[in-house]
Amino acid sequence: MKKTILFTGLVAAAAASANVSAGFDPGVTVSVAFGGIVSPMGFAELRYDSSLSADAANSSTLRTAAGGPLHVTLNGTLAVKGFCLELNESFQFGQSPFDYTVAELTNMPEHSPPGNMKAAQAALIEDLYSRHWSGEVQSDEVASFAFQLLIWEISHENLTDNTTTALSELDMTKGAFAVSNFFRDNATTASLVQAEINTMIGSLGSGGFNTFDQLIGLTNPDNQDMLVVVPTPAIAGLAGLGLAGMRRRRR
Repeated sequence: MKKTILFTGLVAAAAASANVSAGFDPGVTVSVAFGGIVSPMGFAELRYDSSLSADAANSSTLRTAAGGPLHVTLNGTLAVKGFCLELNESFQFGQSPFDYTVAELTNMPEHSPPGNMKAAQAALIEDLYSRHWSGEVQSDEVASFAFQLLIWEISHENLTDNTTTALSELDMTKGAFAVSNFFRDNATTASLVQAEINTMIGSLGSGGFNTFDQLIGLTNPDNQDMLVVVPTPAIAGLAGLGLAGMRRRRR
């Protein structure tokens, strides 16, 4: 039997900007309102079994995941987009805003399984954002869907807590998180999504693993945890409301 899970991908800022050294402090409460999917996507068929190692064959029950950019408003004024970090929880549309808590990436997802990411997983997420966030992910459906699937692969796979080793273990066809069909209703698009994922994985770690200071996490015990990119002007504006502070770096 197939289980259908409704997801949205992406949470990011509308405008690109320079790297920032200030952001939301972990523990700060942020009001989050959901405004619907920006550009509806197709569906991927995937399997998730948290007991499996990264190289194991996965024959667990198929799930259908829908992903696409989501309109999000922070604290009633800041319009952003977003990416989901959590497979086992969804959004409750029509009942927002919700109070989310700013969290370090290593304290997400809060739901177990998979539980909090290891340091290597958090490093891969930051490197992924640093290399691909400001490119086609902003406007191209194939790239944004590939980006979302790769976020789930990194955050839900049972990876070794060593960045180089974890990178070598990324494989969307096996392991705890495995994709059976990268775009259910269109074989051509499915091939494009898979190729985009392979390109993204191949770029990670090139010349070292980058950090991405504008990336923050938002967590809520009853809704999907999210990744948010906040530009410098937005952080400055929120600081005026007493909501911003120096961001403690993990590394």
